[in-house]
Amino acid sequence: MMCRFTHSQGLVSNQGNRLTRSLLVGAMAFGVTVVPLGLSSPAGASSPTISVGIMPFAVAVNPSTNTVYVANAFGNSVSVINGSTNTITATVSVGTHPRGVAVNPSTNTIYVTNQGGNSVSVINGSTNTVTSTISVGNQPFGVAVNPSTNTVYVTSSSRKSVSVINGSTNTVTTTEASMMCRFTHSQGLVSNQGNRLTRSLLVG
Repeated sequence: MMCRFTHSQGLVSNQGNRLTRSLLVGAMAFGVTVVPLGLSSPAGASSPTISVGIMPFAVAVNPSTNTVYVANAFGNSVSVINGSTNTITATVSVGTHPRGVAVNPSTNTIYVTNQGGNSVSVINGSTNTVTSTISVGNQPFGVAVNPSTNTVYVTSSSRKSVSVINGSTNTVTTTEASMMCRFTHSQGLVSNQGNRLTRSLLVG
């Protein structure tokens, strides 16, 4: 349908993967994450607005520690938020223009893609320090973690590739080239058998 541009957040049901409703939020909302049942704000607290760094771009949650990580694209930093008190507990300096953030709850490790530095910053969630910086493809953007295999996947927007990182050694094990594609709003589904794209779904 024809639609106007609004700054909103969609709530997606885990029953049937359908959009249940949209909520108006702040300007230029980019990141999205999933919060498991049982994690909530303190009793009686309203939904707060937490001041973080310059241009917050991506967000991820560690459900094991109830900690939230926000990548600040123009602040070259990651804000660490205590999910129980909704307060910032640390600000971690990373590479240039961090665009993506993902968490491995099994190892309490956070991965941040630095689009301007062609790298991934690895953060120890216990100490909130950068323990490693991994060189990847040009302009890394998206990042995802498979906790079961301790494998990290990083998309390179300019090289049209995916870097596969061994989370135990913090080394790139392979770089998978993607196919030439037309610009559509879609979501790719990647098989865990052979690291191959199985299909794409059109989204908003």
